[in-house]
Amino acid sequence: MNNVVRTKAFPTLIYEIDCSELVGEVRKLLSETNFIGPNSFVSDSFYVLNDQLKLKFEEKVNSAISELEYQIPFKVSTSWFTRTEPNKTIHKHRHTNCYWSGSFYFYDDCAPLLITKEKPQIFVPFGSCNPELMMSGTIQMRADCGKLILFPSHMEHYVSENESDRDRYSLAMNFMPHGVTRWYDSEYNYQ
Repeated sequence: MNNVVRTKAFPTLIYEIDCSELVGEVRKLLSETNFIGPNSFVSDSFYVLNDQLKLKFEEKVNSAISELEYQIPFKVSTSWFTRTEPNKTIHKHRHTNCYWSGSFYFYDDCAPLLITKEKPQIFVPFGSCNPELMMSGTIQMRADCGKLILFPSHMEHYVSENESDRDRYSLAMNFMPHGVTRWYDSEYNYQ
């Protein structure tokens, strides 16, 4: 094995960002937020963050992804609360019309966020559980209080059954570039 070099090319990046100082503000915001109905799993607005909280999350996200050296910053485009009642799930889905997505946790003992990549057309079973080596499958991201999990919006994700006796909440967010981005003959002003 000494004559083998493995290069991790074009990885899928998932960031776990400490935002614990925002827990109190987000809990207060949740207490002021309505849900579509008594059994609804989303808030009645997809723009729940006030300007002050949006700026704080944008600063955290842009700092975390600064290693990628994007030419323009990212801003929150939508934000909403999710509620998973006991014995319920959040189905597998992805977010369209955005670049990065995030899920912020502000209570202890939340069921993990599951992020998945489908099997390719030709699939050979493998035994590795190391997410840096898995070509497909599902990984569990711990949903710790104060943690923002940031992932590319095209990644499918879901929450398995809430096995606790209380509702599981998260603050979901989508991010888009903000400003003019150009590459040779192509340009767009994201505002």
